[in-house]
Amino acid sequence: MTDGLVIEVVYITPDAERVMSVELVADALVEDAIVACGILQAVPELDLETLQIGVYGRPASLSTQLEAEDRVEIYRPLVRDPMAARRQRAQSTVQQRPGRRARQARNAALNKPGSH
Repeated sequence: MTDGLVIEVVYITPDAERVMSVELVADALVEDAIVACGILQAVPELDLETLQIGVYGRPASLSTQLEAEDRVEIYRPLVRDPMAARRQRAQSTVQQRPGRRARQARNAALNKPGSH
């Protein structure tokens, strides 16, 4: 294909990395690349209409025009909300650490003469 584009389509799961290269016509769209690479048949749970996609890390739509050597990325849905996960990590850290007064009391007890 002399006037075509070579496009890479990437879909990564915790278990596998799928990187497919496809040749498309010069005015191809993101949708064309996804359909041509065969990922929809290989991973039946992917729904073309609800996919979150990007081109080189930038959000894109199915109607985004592709350029030579673009990389179309198909993103998996988030397992949990990132803000909620951060809050939970922060909360568990606060619960594990002793408070300032407890640390001061512990340090004072360790620094008493004859405590060593």
